[in-house]
Amino acid sequence: MNKEGFKKLCLPVKEDLLAWLYQQLSEYYGLANTVNGGDYLFFSGNCPTMLCAHLDTVHKRQPTKIVDDGEKVSSPMGIGGDDRCGVYAVLAVLKATEESGKRPYLFFSTDEEVGGASTKRAAQEIKGRVAGVGYMIQIDRRGKQDSVYYKCDNKQFKKFIDEHGFVEAQGSFTDICNLSPVFDLASVNLSCGYYNEHHPEEYVRYAELQDTIDKVVKIIADTKDDIIYPYCEAKPKPTQNYYGNKGSHFWSKFYVKGDEVFTKYGSSAIYKKPNYNSPISGVYLPAYRSFVVLDVKDDFIQIEYNGEKVWSTSWNFQPDYGDNY
Repeated sequence: MNKEGFKKLCLPVKEDLLAWLYQQLSEYYGLANTVNGGDYLFFSGNCPTMLCAHLDTVHKRQPTKIVDDGEKVSSPMGIGGDDRCGVYAVLAVLKATEESGKRPYLFFSTDEEVGGASTKRAAQEIKGRVAGVGYMIQIDRRGKQDSVYYKCDNKQFKKFIDEHGFVEAQGSFTDICNLSPVFDLASVNLSCGYYNEHHPEEYVRYAELQDTIDKVVKIIADTKDDIIYPYCEAKPKPTQNYYGNKGSHFWSKFYVKGDEVFTKYGSSAIYKKPNYNSPISGVYLPAYRSFVVLDVKDDFIQIEYNGEKVWSTSWNFQPDYGDNY
């Protein structure tokens, strides 16, 4: 793991990073295999894997002070691991596969954190150039072993990816959500070692980032040259109504046990047990975070938070099913 190299990738603003990547990678791939969309980059490779990452972060300023204890790295201003971890991983995978002669397709966006308008446009502009792609891997997920497929439900693809050390989890959005349906290609978002994303307390675990890089290199090595995994959109799951109690003033819609819930309106205290005793050390769930519902009891839902199963008042949560509901 090139720790100094990773920290350098966290420093530039997205525009400067895009310009640098274009300069470096267009020379490596060749101009004929390069598309510079102004706010996205695409490079045509020679093997079925397409790697994706985004250059933008949510932090208002780039880090000038970096705290590194040798195992993890952070910054008081936010380190930007979401998604500079993905950018670093893509470059590290590219270097690791160079000797084998396998050169994956690459895609970098610049506005994933605000909905990915450039990616929607890119999907239409480059769809004629992805005939050699068999599937896509986005490296843009917190934690160390999650594989998130969103609405893609290709069982063979999931089996192939998760056999390389990943466990399926739920997520809300990233670039592949815009690309997969247009390209009709299966895709997955993989963990890359960052935590507390979208907050100044964000940090990155070097070993977990490197572990994902090693796994992706193995995935590419194990991919057959002629493989294509179609998108296979998941069928809508049955839903049931759930409404908050005790004077709830939050708008509730639907939830499905085991599906993602999105905290859209403020935050809520979390508890060790489903009752109204004191919350865990005054800890509150942040707004605009996604979770998975593990269980439901009375006015509470059970979720996983920082590796621990906890309970929270259910009416502060609104699931987000997009425009289909």
